[in-house]
This record gives sequence, structure tokens and C-alpha cells, in this order.
Amino acid sequence: MNTKFLVYAAIVVAVIFWSLSFIWYKTALQYFSPVGIITFRLTISSIILLVVGTALRQLQKFRLKDFKPLFIMTLFEPFIYSLCEANGLTMVSSTLAAVIIATIPLFTPIGAFLFFKEKISMQNTLGILLSVIGVTLVAYQTGNHAQGSFMGILLMFGAVIAAIGYAIGLKKMTQRYNSFSIVAYQNLLGAIMIIPVFLITDRITPVMFSYEALLPIFKLTIFASTIAFVLYAYTMKHLSIAKLNVFLNLIPVFTAIAAYYLLNDKFSTTNLIGIAVTLAGLYVSQITLKSKTESINA
Repeated sequence: MNTKFLVYAAIVVAVIFWSLSFIWYKTALQYFSPVGIITFRLTISSIILLVVGTALRQLQKFRLKDFKPLFIMTLFEPFIYSLCEANGLTMVSSTLAAVIIATIPLFTPIGAFLFFKEKISMQNTLGILLSVIGVTLVAYQTGNHAQGSFMGILLMFGAVIAAIGYAIGLKKMTQRYNSFSIVAYQNLLGAIMIIPVFLITDRITPVMFSYEALLPIFKLTIFASTIAFVLYAYTMKHLSIAKLNVFLNLIPVFTAIAAYYLLNDKFSTTNLIGIAVTLAGLYVSQITLKSKTESINA
């Protein structure tokens, strides 16, 4: 199958799963604290990846000399990112959270330029700005804007900064390990880092092990913490950071669609225009980069 198709399909599927995670988070927060959600997600995900990776012989042997870059990458995400995102979602709406996360492409190119000398054209910048305008329109509700506390907004932007640091660290790790190994080791280390926080701030209760409580946790674990990250790491090998992260602008679009079907939210004309503008921005950015021969490595 065409490598180009696989790469784009992988990042779109990852974005869909991350979009749904905002919905699943809201459900999980009825039973767990933010730290509890992160602890269960990372612990279960790392166990799944280690077992499956060993069985399929996809788990590469970790070299101790790579511990420092792995630690820095994991510190950014999932540790800092997850703490900011999970706590921020208790203070802002799912849609507003998704819109803030979608601003990652605005800031990521700066880090990509500083660390990897990736050039960003004016046309690419135009595509990014169009997408951000679009996701803002998607977030708009007739007669009312998406609401959230100032602290919640700050926490979500903290997640944005953490995601940028993670992307830069991930780019380096993809040159040494396959995507399966990277996600397995980062989630294992992330679980080791978050468990002491959980033991200090939370306590285990019987309700945590009920079907209603564990269902959103397993959805977050399998789809958002495992499959999505493996797909993201895979695409990182083939796309520049700037080009890859433009796809994150689709997160609010898919979140809004999921909210429409799962939470009975209604779309206004403004929302629909926002979806169109977001997709137009994505298209402009991809066409621009392709014309400059920054294409996928076949």
C-alpha cells in the first residue's frame, strides 16, 4: 500500500482518537480525579504495550544512554501535558479545551526552526492561521461563547507548551527506536512518575473498579494513550513537525462532531463555516509544503 496514504491515514486516526478523548475525559472525571485518570491510563497502557510488544517482537532493547532524552520527553508528555490537560478539563468545556490544543501548530514551528532548522513559509503560516480561525468558529455557540475559567485556560496552554517540548524530543527518539518501543517506554516511565503523586493525593475506592468507571478509562488507555501515540510516532518519521502538527487543528472539528452525536450538541451555521475554514487551512498548508518538495519519504 502507498506509504503516503498510510502516513496520512495514521495521523488522521490519531487525531480522531485524541478528539474523542475530550469526551471520554468528561465521563471519567465523574469517577476519578485528574491524577487518578492519568495513573490508570498510563499504567494499563504500559502493561499492554510491554506484553504485546514482547509477544510480537516489536519491543526494542532500551539503551541506558538514551534515558536522559526519554526522561525529558516523558516529563513533557505524558507527565506535564496530562496533568495540565486533565486538571484544565475540570475548568473549561471540551470544545474550548480542544480549540486551545489546536493552537499547538502556531508555536511548534518556532521550536522546529530552533532545533531542526525547518523553514516555515508565509503560505504555511497562512494555512495555520486559517485553521486557527476555523477552530475558533467551531467553538462558537449561538448566543454564547465557550466558557472556561482563567486558570483552566492557563492549564490548557501549559499542555500546549508541553506538547511542543514532547514533539521536539520525539523527533530525536524516532531516529533510534520504532514507534511501538517509544510509546511503551514513555508510558512506563510516565506511570512510574505519576504513581507517587497518586498515592500522595488520592486513595483507591471500590467505585473506581466498576464497569461505568473503567469503560472511559479503557477507551482513553487503548485508543488515546496507546494506539494514537503509536500512530503519531510513526508519522513523525515521515513528516516535518510543522506539517504534522497542522493536523492537530482537526481536533476541535472532530470533537464538535462527537459532541453532536454523543452529547446532543447542535451545530450552528457558524460552526459549519468554522469546519470548512479549518479544512481549508489544512489544505493550504499541505499543498504549500508539498510544492517545496517537503514530501513524505517513500
